[in-house]
Formats: sequence, structure tokens, C-alpha cells
Amino acid sequence: MKDKFSKGHYIQDRAHVFMNHFDVTTFSFTLDKPEKIKNWQMNKDSSKLEEVYQVNVIQTFKGKYGNFDISQEVYVVQEDEEWKIVWDYNK
Repeated sequence: MKDKFSKGHYIQDRAHVFMNHFDVTTFSFTLDKPEKIKNWQMNKDSSKLEEVYQVNVIQTFKGKYGNFDISQEVYVVQEDEEWKIVWDYNK
């Protein structure tokens, strides 16, 4: 993910979309049970990650245009005792 955009850009861009365009005032989220995936790849050209966990995250946003949900599969991997999010860019 770091090769696609910086952390600062991601945080600013995501906040801009939800707060400025949708006028979101608050959100909540739910997590489904994680599922272990072996030999997962971010895309066809990336190296395989030995053990990744997939969890469906549903974010419920509340704003001036009403309430809406975004459901997204999120992938996490542990590297050097630190958990990191990785994105699925497979088509």
C-alpha cells in the first residue's frame, strides 16, 4: 500500500471525502470473525504472504445525506510483532 500512496495522503483524502463531501458527523463499525488465509497476494505481481487474516468491516456513517454503510474486506498481516493492513488489488 505504501507504494500506491503515502499515509498522510490516505488519511487526508479519506477524511476529505467523508467529512467534506458527505458531511459525516459520526460513524460506527462492526467486524465479522477473522478468517485465516494462507499464501495470499496483494496482486498478481506481489510476493505471497504466508499468513493473512481477512475480516469484513462494515462502517455505518451518519451525515446530512442520511445514514449509509460501507462493507469492505480488510486484510491484516503480522510483521515483526506489528499488525499491518494490506489491501487487495486483485481484479
